[in-house]
Amino acid sequence: MHNRIFILSLLVVQSCVTTATLSIKNNWNDMSSEALLRRGRAFAAKNLKSDSAMMCLTIVSNRYYDGMNAREMEICAYAMSDLACLYTYGKLDYPQAYRYLIKAQTIAEDNGFERVSAIIDNNLGNLYAIYGNQFDRSGMKKKALALYRSSYRKAEQIGYDELQLSAFTNLFGEDNNFPLKDFRGIFKTDISPNTSYARHARTLYKAIEAQRRGDYIRARTCFLHLPKTIDTRYAPESYIIGAYMRVANTYHIEGNHREATTWLLKARQLAVETSDIVSQIAVSRKLIDEYRHRNMATAADSCRMSYYTLKDSLSTAFGLNNIEEMDFRHDLQIAEDKSQQLMMEKRIHRILIYMGLLFLVSASVFMFILVRKNRKLKSSNRKLYENNLQLLKADEEQKALRKSYVAADRTADSKKYASSNLTEESKEQLFQNIQAIMDQSDWICRKEFSLNQLAQLVGSNKTYVSQVINEKYGVSFSILLGNNRIKEACRRINDEEQYGQYTLEGISESVGFKSKATFNSSFKRLIGLTPSEYQSMARLRKANQDRSDRG
Repeated sequence: MHNRIFILSLLVVQSCVTTATLSIKNNWNDMSSEALLRRGRAFAAKNLKSDSAMMCLTIVSNRYYDGMNAREMEICAYAMSDLACLYTYGKLDYPQAYRYLIKAQTIAEDNGFERVSAIIDNNLGNLYAIYGNQFDRSGMKKKALALYRSSYRKAEQIGYDELQLSAFTNLFGEDNNFPLKDFRGIFKTDISPNTSYARHARTLYKAIEAQRRGDYIRARTCFLHLPKTIDTRYAPESYIIGAYMRVANTYHIEGNHREATTWLLKARQLAVETSDIVSQIAVSRKLIDEYRHRNMATAADSCRMSYYTLKDSLSTAFGLNNIEEMDFRHDLQIAEDKSQQLMMEKRIHRILIYMGLLFLVSASVFMFILVRKNRKLKSSNRKLYENNLQLLKADEEQKALRKSYVAADRTADSKKYASSNLTEESKEQLFQNIQAIMDQSDWICRKEFSLNQLAQLVGSNKTYVSQVINEKYGVSFSILLGNNRIKEACRRINDEEQYGQYTLEGISESVGFKSKATFNSSFKRLIGLTPSEYQSMARLRKANQDRSDRG
């Protein structure tokens, strides 16, 4: 009885809430666009994730149509821009934010709304910068910088001081290499020095100026003061994290990698405490570099694994695609031509019905052939995988085979290097030194590792090193390096405990390959399997071992 009363009470409350929500929405629909825009901004000022703010701004955005008066068009463009900010920072839906910004940008450009256009350039720059930094897209970063400069220039021309200061801060937050003299406009006398935007931008200017002239103590003082100059109720920790990273960068420039690491660890700790995954990724990327400079391979590997895990989780959580490859203008055009699209879908549907009958007839034959081929392929892949395991365990035998190969082809090599002054004893010693370096994954897995670096490490020159590699291994340096990286990739794929969280792209980057395509082709050439096939075999083998252990 009590349960029934409780359930009825909940239904009544839910009904009341639904009725109240519909009533509010109906009231908002009756409001003017300008009043509704102000209300949406008020809700957003209290909470960037506010559903009420989303509803208000969405209602205004949806009122847009071609031919409405200029003022209403401008209000709709403002609402779309504000809505994009909520999707960027509140809902974390970058593609949706991009769609609203592109539509607002089109409206602003077609109707000469200079103020809206300047704001959208700045917001688009933020979107490109966030995506480019977290997913390492250099093209996006360049677009962000161009948009920030455009926003700064437009804001300066129309006297929009607050946006001018904001664009300057965003621009130099991404890249400190622009000529400072081009941005002296932030110090013009008609901009009040008491506003938070002015204090923040001018302090940043002084910090960068001090850093460029080598006054790192002054620069660090200014950077640490930056969070105190900005008045914000939303995520103030992000400004502190940014300040810590800037301080770490000054120590990095000085070559003091210990202090740089200390400040980056402070930044990471604050990012973890505030669940700021975006900042955690940015800090982890910097920490890997500092650990490398300090020759802390274990710490660098641990940080790298954390970096790839965070990066993968961010991609999965956002459901992101490559914005560079997505044509949102085209999507919007398709949406406007919806009736045409529906007609096409009906035609396709009829064709699919006719094709379905043919598919049912041929499906059985196709599946039979496919299953048979798949069994043969699995058997072949299993043999290749087992052979590879034996080769990895028999590295000493491989060395002997290489020596015998070199002996058989010594005549050709002796002609190629007839003018060399290396004695056989020197060659053997240099070969041993080269082998010692090539056996160290910490060296060969660095993307920038080159023949010159190898020569420096073994205390020789690249001509002699190249000669010894050709004579002893029978291959060039690039092939030798690629083969060793592939072997290390195999070892990491087999090591489920330490590298089980890595994607194949993560494995590829971790062993030094700059291109996934190069990694795939090199892997297939050397091992006989694709990386994904090899990974499947490794997981199947581990599963069989686990079942055997339990049995």
